[in-house]
Amino acid sequence: MDIKKEHKMLIFVISLLIISVFSTAFFGIKVFYLLFSAIAASFAVELSFVYFRKKPVEIIRWLITPIIIVLFLPVAAPIWLAVVTTAFAVFFGSSLFGGEDYYIFNPAMVGVVFATISFPIQMNTMWSGPGALSDLTTQNSATVLKAGGDLLLSDLLMGNSIGALGEVFRLGLLIIGVLLILIKVIDWKVPVFFLGSYFLFTMFGSLIGLDEVMDPVNSLFVGTVILTAFFVATDEPTMSKYPLGIVLYGVGLGFFTFLIRTYSNFADGTMFAVLIMNTLAPLLDKIEEPKEVEELEEGVLAWKKVLN
Repeated sequence: MDIKKEHKMLIFVISLLIISVFSTAFFGIKVFYLLFSAIAASFAVELSFVYFRKKPVEIIRWLITPIIIVLFLPVAAPIWLAVVTTAFAVFFGSSLFGGEDYYIFNPAMVGVVFATISFPIQMNTMWSGPGALSDLTTQNSATVLKAGGDLLLSDLLMGNSIGALGEVFRLGLLIIGVLLILIKVIDWKVPVFFLGSYFLFTMFGSLIGLDEVMDPVNSLFVGTVILTAFFVATDEPTMSKYPLGIVLYGVGLGFFTFLIRTYSNFADGTMFAVLIMNTLAPLLDKIEEPKEVEELEEGVLAWKKVLN
């Protein structure tokens, strides 16, 4: 069953909204306020570029970035953080490149990395478990596991853990992600090779005795790994386009997530891994680029030489 691009985007947005409903059920009405503010900021930036691009606002597309950004925020994040992060992401991550299909870095991850580096207090000290907004902490599930803490897999799957707004109900993320694969909204190779390679790298690190390595199984279910694998890394404009490149793209995500989680101060690290692989995706495509594309590029270069 082949689905048109606009229908894929609509289904994807609906999936993100369902996850947002889960988040609201776990964390309360604050999630709705963050979503509304982020979406308003996204629309304002997109609207300001309509005149210059001479193109209509892509209503479905500009919903994706603000929703994903909110799903990566801690529960006690202030409204202004959602607004500033989204405005930065849409402006520098998407609009400056020409908008839909032209950006090279995942806009939402551009915003999340910007917020993580620029506002460390808001991004790293406002974590809380569902229903415990008054009990804020500097640790989420990823930092707890990295520090050697014990976490039950059942708690991680069912949302009884500390983490970002969109990550805690991981069983729901898995179910929705698999459904998106089955109806061919996202490419199965990205999450499968991302999660599979990350697990193998972590298990190998554990077997050779690296002290910093997390538990191989639980490490798949802490932080935003599941959320990223199905709903961020599968962004078509920023991933590889050919089968072998997509496989290597997924493996690269697993490797850099493992590397960052193990040796950096960032216990999660998926947003950095995504941006790194966004940079490498065009190089991976060169491995399997169709011959006719290469011939076309050679022809263009030849004509440029003639004209010059």
